[in-house]
Amino acid sequence: MATNPPNTNNAKVSIDHSHQRPLQPSNAKPTYSLIRTNIIRITPESMQCKLYCRGPACKYCSPTGWSEADQAIRGLYSSWVTDEMLAMSRPTQIAMQQYDILKQFKQTKIKTIINLQSLNEHAFCGPPLLLSGFSYDPEVIMKNNVYYYNFAMPDFGVSNVYSILNIVKVMWFALKQGRVAIHCHAGLGRTCTLIACYLVWSQSMTAADAITYVRSKRKNSIQSMKQIMLVEQLAGIMEKYAVVLPMELGQSIESYFITQNDFIASEEVRKYSHVPKVIFVICDRLLRLIFEKNVRYEMGPEEAIHNVRSCTIGKIVVKWKKAFATKGRAQMRYVVNLFARLSAFPFEKNEAVQTRFQSEVTLVSIDEALDGIDASQLVSLLNYYMDTFKRPFCKQEELISAFERFSPNNTALENTRANATTIDSTGQSTDNTGRKRHSHCNAPWQCLVFYLCNALSYVIGENYEVIVDLIAIWLTNEVNVNVKSAIHNHMRDLFARNLSEQEREALDYKNVA
Repeated sequence: MATNPPNTNNAKVSIDHSHQRPLQPSNAKPTYSLIRTNIIRITPESMQCKLYCRGPACKYCSPTGWSEADQAIRGLYSSWVTDEMLAMSRPTQIAMQQYDILKQFKQTKIKTIINLQSLNEHAFCGPPLLLSGFSYDPEVIMKNNVYYYNFAMPDFGVSNVYSILNIVKVMWFALKQGRVAIHCHAGLGRTCTLIACYLVWSQSMTAADAITYVRSKRKNSIQSMKQIMLVEQLAGIMEKYAVVLPMELGQSIESYFITQNDFIASEEVRKYSHVPKVIFVICDRLLRLIFEKNVRYEMGPEEAIHNVRSCTIGKIVVKWKKAFATKGRAQMRYVVNLFARLSAFPFEKNEAVQTRFQSEVTLVSIDEALDGIDASQLVSLLNYYMDTFKRPFCKQEELISAFERFSPNNTALENTRANATTIDSTGQSTDNTGRKRHSHCNAPWQCLVFYLCNALSYVIGENYEVIVDLIAIWLTNEVNVNVKSAIHNHMRDLFARNLSEQEREALDYKNVA
């Protein structure tokens, strides 16, 4: 099945472009020495196959000669590196027919093939290549409802780290469809390097752990020093730029979104283009502590005009019945007390949370990292995170105006074209008359703030006053009386809206009964 991968070509990599990339040393040793690697690289390809691969008798292109343990897929030198990712030598047309490899792919739920070879690579190894330029026909793969991608990498070499970031995002997409099989020539060097990079990116593994793990599943893999250094380089970049709590504070919201989008999966880029992923997942966990599974995000019809209240996240919809159950009430009281304490003692620190999310957890792995942590840690993490931004977000008058403009009492205002907010080609906000809004008060800023306030209104209920000072500090780094008043009024209006929702829900239950 032919498919277009998520669009990763337009990513603006905001990380350090100097020649000295951050590295995370692994002390891993290559299976091929530098001298041997260089000799192979300067040998003409036609001679490489004959000298090093035995030409037509190449064992990696042969379906025979491998033990059963070396054939996760019969007819291929292959190993399951993870439960979902298979490393394999390149399939040949003969093996595919003789061992019905496509049927085996279906039986093992492999839905994607990733080919890391270049066209006409290792042309003198094994059976002759097909007209496709490979040892099999990709069209046959796709006609059998298997996704197929070709990301060419040099043999014994690697792509640059920016290309790898794009490829692992495609792998993330592919793994959502089913299992993934990856191959180069032997399925040892480039293939296992890519899998190690995926583990670094998706699970926050260190370079050393990723390389050790992959080699434990696929012997003699990740062969050259360049391949080891690529894994180290990606790990170093993730450690420096993709952690949940950056070491360097004071980043503007605009630049933060660029950095975030460099690392998160392409499918998530649109969803979190105006509301940072970290804010969403923390608030979502707080909501689910109280409302459990009764939280959803309702998206309206696609509109040309961006709606700040629903943004790309959707309108929060909850079942209030859960909040009034014994467990829901207890959780809400606990969360309210946490925010009250944080407002009273804003400099009180949870160093364990800070250390973990500053060094171990990335924007990619945060979903799994939040599993099982309690409300205290969530609130602490949210406070640390909001402190990382450059403040104030905008001028006080712009902030106050925005709280008035997007009050729950003004529900019709945003739907009128005269007051709608859009983003022009320069990234600035404009209204529909073409007038530019203040450069520091743009749609991404508005969406972040109003999603945060909206989500918190559901978890603190009538106790919204306990969070007013805290929100003021998060947005302006001070407690200004006018800003505080605007926030107070906005949170009060959100509470009034929530009361109306509760009344409607109670009436619905009464009518059903």
